Amino acid sequence: MQKRFLGNYRGEAVSLVIEKLPKNTRLEVVDHGQDNLVIIAGDFVYRFPRSEAVWQRASLEHFVLQQLRNYPELPVPQLQRVSETPAYIVAKTLPGSILEPLSIRSLAHDVQRHIGEQIGTFAATFHSLFQPTDIRPLLNEPNPQHWYATYLKNVLESAQGTAYSDLAQWVVNEWPHHDHSETTVIHDDLHPHNLLFNDQYVLTGVLDFADVNLGNPEQDLRYTYWMGDIILGAAADAYERCAGRAIDRELIELCAVSQELSGLYDPRRAYMHERARANLQRRFSFNLPELQRDKKKKE
Repeated sequence: MQKRFLGNYRGEAVSLVIEKLPKNTRLEVVDHGQDNLVIIAGDFVYRFPRSEAVWQRASLEHFVLQQLRNYPELPVPQLQRVSETPAYIVAKTLPGSILEPLSIRSLAHDVQRHIGEQIGTFAATFHSLFQPTDIRPLLNEPNPQHWYATYLKNVLESAQGTAYSDLAQWVVNEWPHHDHSETTVIHDDLHPHNLLFNDQYVLTGVLDFADVNLGNPEQDLRYTYWMGDIILGAAADAYERCAGRAIDRELIELCAVSQELSGLYDPRRAYMHERARANLQRRFSFNLPELQRDKKKKE
């Protein structure tokens, strides 16, 4: 008998949540893309997967959050329950609100630096808590960096003859010249919508550990590139201070740009098209010969 996932049955999922909570608890139902149905109920967040594949992928997130319960000082969700039948997880809600990328770039420079420092410090702390051997058995792809390099080259071939062809070629040419070793357990999704801040711009929550993976620190800091130079610089500086290792800022750029380009040219990632175009058009004039000349001058 095929398992029924309540993420596809909104009414049943809501009924299950109501049964477990006091009467008159305020509910908010969020259709979280194609993967999960999310229900916020009082101080708790219920997440119902929509498929077996999503549930199996979440096993890594469950493992990570269970381990992070030993570090209450970190602003991460506190896992309350994992249910197999029906499949869902419950975590405590976190305070704070999301800052949109455009609003972040309009903040005072000292505030931006503060935000960047907190992102870099969190990443360095998180990276220090796990070893690759802790999660490798739970990964669907045993060699993620090798897989991504092959995937990226194939996808970016589709950019030939487009406005982004020079930029795509730059990524393909530069990628092999940087260290892509799989020596770090990374969050891999530290974008602004997974970060919560209070009114004083203090980081109060880091969400969504479903994409935890093996990679390099620069990959985990790639979203700071789209937040602006101030935040990227502050995040990289804070990471270096906390971790005691150098950060390759050009690799942060490379990881950021490669992700947006793959979002444009992989038909399976159509949900990324609007964001990818906005990011790339805002950041680049696509005058790649001049960009490459600038890089040669630095060398």
